[in-house]
Parts: sequence; structure tokens; C-alpha cells
Amino acid sequence: RVCKYENGACQFYSNEVTVTAPKVETPVSNSGSVTGISASVQNLGGGQAKVSWTTEGGTPSGFKVCWSTSPDPVYPPRSGDGAQYVSGSERECTVGGLSGTYHFRVCHYQSGCQLYSSNMTLGL
Repeated sequence: RVCKYENGACQFYSNEVTVTAPKVETPVSNSGSVTGISASVQNLGGGQAKVSWTTEGGTPSGFKVCWSTSPDPVYPPRSGDGAQYVSGSERECTVGGLSGTYHFRVCHYQSGCQLYSSNMTLGL
């Protein structure tokens, strides 16, 4: 409850209110570090690219797929670049709305990008 505080004491009280906060899942820490990411990109047509990858090493918590018209895209993305989060159990991502030549990279994401794949270039 909330009270009106006057002269060193609560004078009037609000109604009782119950607030329930949503449950927040805490990610389980990795059993080891990802030591390598090998990625490839495929033109699906219609301005879409499919990025696929494999990893070496520990259990990843997640990935960021980054794309740009400039080489070596990064996360957080530079102006005009893009990035999409993918869960640690997934190994592919489809990106749409692209036209021209793009560069792609995948990073192991855990509170920031920890390790990047090599730069891949694709004409769409």
C-alpha cells in the first residue's frame, strides 16, 4: 500500500494492490567456449539469403547473424547494417528484403559477440 506521509507519520493509505512480475529465465552458462564457426550463405531468390553454420567447442547460448553492404559486418550493427538473434539450438537463418551485394557473418552471442565466422559475400 501507499500512504500519504505528513508530520512524520502515514496519515492515509491506498487500497491494497497485488503486482505479479513476469518470470525471467536466466540463461544457463555454457559448458565451454565455442572455438570455431564455419558458415555458408545461399541465394534463395526473391531477395532472400539463407545463412547456415556449424560450431566447434562448447554449447552456444545463441548467435547473431549479421549482414551489410560493407565487408565484415559486426554486432551491434553499423548504420544501415542488419542483425538477427538465433537461439543456440538453431544453425540457420533466412534474411529477406535484400538487393545487391551483401556480406554476412555469424557470431557466437553471449552478452555480446564473442567469436565471428569468416566474411561471406553474396550477390542477390
